[in-house]
Amino acid sequence: MEFQTADPLLIQYAMEQATKEAIQKAIDSVKEKPHVPPQVWKEKTYQPPLGWCYNAPKKQEQYFFVYTPAGVSIIRVPQSQLGSGVLGVAYPGRGLIKIADHLFGLDFEEVKKHEINHILYPSLTEYEIRQMTKRDFPFETRFH
Repeated sequence: MEFQTADPLLIQYAMEQATKEAIQKAIDSVKEKPHVPPQVWKEKTYQPPLGWCYNAPKKQEQYFFVYTPAGVSIIRVPQSQLGSGVLGVAYPGRGLIKIADHLFGLDFEEVKKHEINHILYPSLTEYEIRQMTKRDFPFETRFH
């Protein structure tokens, strides 16, 4: 059986012609279509419905934890046990703190620090404790 070998130059020429034809077909198909301008997508911002109270977006999440001294116990209790408008109660003689169970994150840490200050400094007034709590945090406090 005899094999015929093709000339490499002939093969390269055939491939170039096929490529040129494919490119020309693509150009012709683009020319036939009408020009459609590209669509620009605008980023939509969220607009709350009228009548809603909208808070500004937070800059970034902050993590802050208050050290709990030895001998101090913290108990989460329902708001009904504390009373209306009370977020926490400290019992300095017993080393016990009760905090409302609906507080989380920085709000919880703020109230916890406030009540720990009551245990550490039982002779200070409520106003002095609030000022101390406000001063101890690296961010603006919500309740004090």
